[in-house]
Amino acid sequence: MHLSDYENRCLDGVHGRLKQVAMENIVRYANIMGAPELCEVTKATVFCGAHNYLSVCPTDDVHKVFSKMNLAQDEVIPFNATYEPCYIQSCVAPCDQYQYEPFGQSRAFFARNKAYLDQARAAGVNIVGTCAPYLTGWLPIQGEHFVTTESGVTVIGNSLWGAMGNSDGIEAAFWSAICGRTPKGGKHVK
Repeated sequence: MHLSDYENRCLDGVHGRLKQVAMENIVRYANIMGAPELCEVTKATVFCGAHNYLSVCPTDDVHKVFSKMNLAQDEVIPFNATYEPCYIQSCVAPCDQYQYEPFGQSRAFFARNKAYLDQARAAGVNIVGTCAPYLTGWLPIQGEHFVTTESGVTVIGNSLWGAMGNSDGIEAAFWSAICGRTPKGGKHVK
C-alpha cells in the first residue's frame, strides 16, 4: 500500500498515540478492502454518545469506553483530538441533549450521554444530533471525500452532490475523523 509522509508519520506515532491507533486501524481496513492507498477525509459524521452500543463497558470513564469500543484497544487512549481540516458533526443521538424526563430517560443516562458528548465536542466534533446532517449545513461538495455511518447520507452525498463516500461503521468513521484518512476504495474511487 502506498502511504504519504503524513500517513507514515501517524503510523510512527509522531502525531500522538490516538492518531497512531486510528491510522493503524484504517490501514488494516484498507488492506481488507484491497485499497491501494488512502484518501483525505474532509467531512465526517460520527455516532457518539452513551448509546446502548457503549453501555456494554462497565465504566463511566469516557476515554476507557472510547478506547475499548471505538479503537478496539485495552490500552486507555484519551479521545482528545480529531483531524483539524475535517469538519465533523455528530449524527443521530440516543438521548436528548437538553431534557431527559419527558423522554423517560434516567438522570444517570442523561449525565453519561452529556459526558460523552462534552468529550467529543472538546475533541473537535460539532454536536448536532441528526441523521440528516445536510439539513444543518454539512454539505460535501463534488469530489470531496467524506465518511458517515448513515446510509442515506451516502446516497445523497454521492448522487446529489457528487461527493465521494461509503457508509462506514461507527468505528471506521471515528478512525477517519481522528486521522483524516479512509481507504480509497468503494465509492471513494470515481
